[in-house]
Amino acid sequence: MILPLHIEISDKLRICESRLVATINATQTTLEVTSGEAATNFPSYVPFLVLIESEIVNVTDKSADTFTITRGQKNTTAASHTSGTPLRAILYSEDLYLDRILTYEGEVLIHEGNILYN
Repeated sequence: MILPLHIEISDKLRICESRLVATINATQTTLEVTSGEAATNFPSYVPFLVLIESEIVNVTDKSADTFTITRGQKNTTAASHTSGTPLRAILYSEDLYLDRILTYEGEVLIHEGNILYN
C-alpha cells in the first residue's frame, strides 16, 4: 500500500509534494522541484521515495531544490515526465514502524486504504 504522507522525527504527519520545474527524460538522474519547496515540503534527510505519475524514484541526495534520484524503484519503470507534473514523497506500509508514532497534528482520514492528512 502507498501512503501519501511523511512522518517527521517529531512524529508529525504532513503531505510532501511539489511540481517538476523542467521536463525529465527516462534516463535523467536529477530533477528540480518548485523553488523553495524542497526545504519546506520534503524531508531534510535522505533517502526517501517520491512518486511521479506511476514511477517511484529514490531520492539519494538533495541540494537546494534539486534531487539526485535512482529511477524505477519498487518495480516501477523509469519514464519521461513533463514540466509541471506533480510529485510527492511516499511511504510503504512495510517501511513504517507504527509503534513509534506517538502523536499527530490535524485530522487523519482513512479512505480506500490510504492515509490522507487534512
